[in-house]
Amino acid sequence: MGNPFGPNWAIYLLPFMEQDNLYRQANVGSYPGTANLANLASYNTSWRVVRGQVVKSYLCPSDKGSGELFTDPNGRLPEHGWARGNYACSGGTADSDHHIRGDNAVNNPPFPGMTKGPVMSIEFGAGIPQISDGSSSTFLFHEVRIGVNSKDYRGTWAFGFPGASVVVAGRDRNPTPNNRLDDADEVETCSTFWYAGIGTRDGTGCRPDPNNWGMAAQARSRHPGGVNACFCDGHVQFVKDSISQQTWVLLQSTNDGQVVGSDY
Repeated sequence: MGNPFGPNWAIYLLPFMEQDNLYRQANVGSYPGTANLANLASYNTSWRVVRGQVVKSYLCPSDKGSGELFTDPNGRLPEHGWARGNYACSGGTADSDHHIRGDNAVNNPPFPGMTKGPVMSIEFGAGIPQISDGSSSTFLFHEVRIGVNSKDYRGTWAFGFPGASVVVAGRDRNPTPNNRLDDADEVETCSTFWYAGIGTRDGTGCRPDPNNWGMAAQARSRHPGGVNACFCDGHVQFVKDSISQQTWVLLQSTNDGQVVGSDY
């Protein structure tokens, strides 16, 4: 983690949200700079100057989280003070490190035939022609929760990592929106701020893994019973927490070619 990750979808969307000045300040054309992998300091990360700016359109009024700006407690990010947000792109159905450049390998059982099929992932974005399942039945954005404290990077609008501005779904231990799992495999990793009951009581399930930041994260909200989701055709729908894992996974994928259930 750290350098040289660049601007995420939320940065590029700014000029379409009456945030032209902020977008120009980010100066996304300056990234990546010299792009010398042997010297990560050569990457131009000046776009991060906008990281602490609160963008009200990226906040859900229902989430009364701490609102504390995120600062990496382990020093892996040189910049402090990343502002919060409540929306994340749908990164498909497997961990984000499996989605590099739109990896569409078939998922493992119990749902054979499903593809990872992300709309957006690391260095990848699908165009409408690539969404063969149909734009009205494929998720584009989900809600996420603001982190529980300044050490929790979840719900960080300019930070292109799982739980911050990207979500992935479908792992057996992270099956559906707003799951209340606690200290379980394949749930968001949160070693620096995990506490007993963070999932079962507070609905922000994660596990105390000290070795990584996690590659999976789930859609979460403070709305009773579900989350709002934006589909690729632009319509927004409230999706119930009771949705089956199979239907939830199928709606994440752009190209599985299967019939989606009606339980949402």
